[in-house]
Parts: sequence; structure tokens; C-alpha cells
Amino acid sequence: MENIKPITPDGEALGEVETFTYLGSIIDEKGASDADINARIGKPKTEFLQVKNIWNSKQLSTNIKITIFNTNVKTALLYGTEKWRTTTTIINKVRVFINSYMRKILNIYHQEQHIMGEKNKLPTEE
Repeated sequence: MENIKPITPDGEALGEVETFTYLGSIIDEKGASDADINARIGKPKTEFLQVKNIWNSKQLSTNIKITIFNTNVKTALLYGTEKWRTTTTIINKVRVFINSYMRKILNIYHQEQHIMGEKNKLPTEE
């Protein structure tokens, strides 16, 4: 690796950077896309919050809200995923995002999840 000659357009060597943006994707020095994935997850969060009145609406059915989520928010989240490395960490980040925002749409909160989990447990024999 030390025998690599620097790229010198117009006689000046290019400097090294930790990250750069290329065609809308953030690339780090290892060629990984973790920063890009975090940025991509941030965009649908913003979209979700921009239409908060839809998620809180009593006039729209749950099915319509889920359709809107799938067509708008999830599409923004998954844009560009074909170039991501498929790792367990990345899959979990996407899964956590989708599950947490679906719970918000369905008005399921952490305490209710805990209570539901307790109700679904089988009684233990003593």
C-alpha cells in the first residue's frame, strides 16, 4: 500500500479525507457506507414528521396510514439500498426504523408491548 503514487491533477497531489459524497452517497475511507446509511435513515424520519397530522388523524383508517407509510416513508428509506453492504447491523437498523415507526402509526407504546408480552407468556408450573 505504501508504493501507491498519489493522484496529481495539474501537478498537485490530492489530499486525503475521511469521508466524501459521490453521486449522493457518503463514502468513508474504508469504502464502507455506514455514514450513508445513517444519513439515509435520517431522511425518512424527517418525512415521517412532516406528515405527522396524517398519523394522528382519526379520519384515516389504519390501512390507509400503512399504505402512505409504505409508499412514501419506506421508499425514501430503501432508496439506494442496492449498493449497501448487506450486514446484520444494517438489516437491524432498517428493521428497527420500520418497526418503531409502524408502532407509532398503530399507537403501540413500550408499556403496552411489555404488558402484551406478559399476557402472552405461558403460565409456569410450580
